[in-house]
Amino acid sequence: MVRQQSSVRLSQNEVFVMPSLDEYSEQEIRDYWISTSENQQFKVIRTMEQGKGKKRSYRGLELQTDKGAKEAERRRLNCIDLVMDEQDIQIGKDIYDPKKLRKLSKKTSKKSKKMARKQAKKDATVARRYLESQ
Repeated sequence: MVRQQSSVRLSQNEVFVMPSLDEYSEQEIRDYWISTSENQQFKVIRTMEQGKGKKRSYRGLELQTDKGAKEAERRRLNCIDLVMDEQDIQIGKDIYDPKKLRKLSKKTSKKSKKMARKQAKKDATVARRYLESQ
């Protein structure tokens, strides 16, 4: 088999040699290329983000959107920051109060817990209606 390559010139001084698809192993192709099912997931997420398909359930995909992932990460990092700051204060005062650390963590996790309970109630209602219709 003849080795095939493509070259891409990004500037006058840079040339990158890119291997042909034929040179990738099966595992590399699976690792680097988007599969049909992954592509379908992306389409579903884009549809959800655009507010289309309102009759479909997107349950569980909210963290797959940029907005949802950023919000979840923001909440998580906020909790970590508050607890770490309190640990620094406690170290500076040469004390250790795990109850206060727990209280701070619990307080910052409250919104996530509230959102999860709200979603659980919705899920229970949908499940109940489904079971009653059978």
